[in-house]
Amino acid sequence: MSIKFQHARQARILNLLMQSTHPLTSQYFARYFNISERIIRYDIQNLKQQLVTYPCHLHSIRGIGYQLEGSIKQLQAEIKKELGDLYYYDNIDTKDKFIREQLILRYLLFKNNIVTTRELISHFYITRATLKEDITRASETIEPYHMKIYFLPYKGVYLEGTEINKRMLLARETAFYKESPLITYIQQELNFIHISFEDFIEYIKQTFHISLSHIEAYNLYNHIWIMFYRIWKGIYVSSEIIQNNQYCQKYIPYIQKWIHSFQKYLNFPKQELYYLILLILSSGPHDNQYIPPHEIQTLVKSLEKQTNVVLGKSFINDLSQLLIPILIKSKNQICSNSVMIREIKKRSPLSIDLAYRLSVLIQNQYHIDLFDNDICSIAYVILRHLHSQKTFQPYTIIVTTSVGKLLSQDLLYKLQSEFPYIRFIYKELYEMNNISLNNVFFIISDTFIETSHLQIPVLKINLMYTKQNILRIGRYISRCEEQISQDILSNLDIINDADTFSFLKKISQQCNLSYSHLLQREQKITFETNHHCVIICDYTKEDKQSRGWYHPKGIYWKNEVIHYFFYINIFSHTPFHYLDIVNYLYQIDSKT
Repeated sequence: MSIKFQHARQARILNLLMQSTHPLTSQYFARYFNISERIIRYDIQNLKQQLVTYPCHLHSIRGIGYQLEGSIKQLQAEIKKELGDLYYYDNIDTKDKFIREQLILRYLLFKNNIVTTRELISHFYITRATLKEDITRASETIEPYHMKIYFLPYKGVYLEGTEINKRMLLARETAFYKESPLITYIQQELNFIHISFEDFIEYIKQTFHISLSHIEAYNLYNHIWIMFYRIWKGIYVSSEIIQNNQYCQKYIPYIQKWIHSFQKYLNFPKQELYYLILLILSSGPHDNQYIPPHEIQTLVKSLEKQTNVVLGKSFINDLSQLLIPILIKSKNQICSNSVMIREIKKRSPLSIDLAYRLSVLIQNQYHIDLFDNDICSIAYVILRHLHSQKTFQPYTIIVTTSVGKLLSQDLLYKLQSEFPYIRFIYKELYEMNNISLNNVFFIISDTFIETSHLQIPVLKINLMYTKQNILRIGRYISRCEEQISQDILSNLDIINDADTFSFLKKISQQCNLSYSHLLQREQKITFETNHHCVIICDYTKEDKQSRGWYHPKGIYWKNEVIHYFFYINIFSHTPFHYLDIVNYLYQIDSKT
């Protein structure tokens, strides 16, 4: 016995009635779902018919509302699953425009043909104007996937793109909507295929010698299920994928052996075997040497020469492993790693700046376009090597206690774990008269210190390092960071332009830069961030001092060799932003 709903809205109505302790009126439901009372009454009538086989019934109380009477335990257990499936998959409650946009895309992908506007309006229970807005928003979403949506007069809506890009777009749902039951739905449809996630990871490791992270394995696993589903529907990738993929040949026997148990249900043409191999090879870093080492070394040396940042030999080795899947997915416009953490853009703009510059060199070298998540991956690798190379000047906090260094090791360990971006140095009390205070934030101590000759603050804490101590140290560090940011701003000239456009025009003239390029970057920055401060720091050969312009919008950066402008929020309470400015200044100064 299973209850069936015509719309997800009916399941939501029933759920609201089960949770309510008093009758609910049709006016209440109409306001809740933003529809007419006539439609609510139709849904209620349908629910009454569905509940005939259950030990409860939906009672209409004239002038009061609707109420469920009887035992609802069986109904609660059953509707819990139905609600989850319906809300995200079937005839969806369309109040969330972003979920609805994704579902419209999925609907078009599943149909794989022209869909009439009447069919979409009826299925998602929306107006024609709302559908047009959703399609416009969806067109922007699918642009990075090299796809387009067309409104065909007197025919309907058509989604244009290659089969590979359509599969990538389907996989996007599993990356951005964690509640999406897409893969569960596909696995139910293909219940004759059984693939264990753990066995699948082990197979990739043993056969292809690729050790995947959890998120890489999860994305690849989802892509393969989507591939199986499309093959089951008789929709195949183009045979052009076989061209110029000779390095896939050696894996063909292994793949054929692996899919042998599925072939009695699914027909795998040769191009699908190549597609599956490319999916796996593009899923994560591996050691197969498809790229000559000297090519990667040339790319890195060129980046170091442009930016005055030294990344080292170990970065070349890591980049070679990372670059192989990037080239495979870019050349074939295939991507099994469909999600990437984007916090790197806020955490370290210097790293993302270097990654963008390196991506340009890679594009010129191999004539490819990199995916945004691949650029972020390169940025994470750069960030790690910047820290390991210690090219920046860390700020210091001096620790001194009454019990000595040996008994203070636990305190030092806790401090370093809590604030890894700060260098903590222990000094004995008798050494305090002869210490260098260059780059020192403040002093931490559990006992009294004579501070008249130090001219920096001393923070008294408990030797056992309580939670209050952590908060207090964090506040002190934030004050020091803010002061450094203010010092940077104090060297800049304030510009009070009426709008951003006039400001950018002035900057383009003074710095001899393209206004259209500045405007393009500004639009991207405005989309990715909110309102902050713009600073343009200008370095010339005659004058190495920092100077620039201040404007309440974001921060751009100009160097004699770096013509890339990136956002940075120096007023943040976290240390990542201002350190990028100060550390970069330190690198430039140390080389001059």
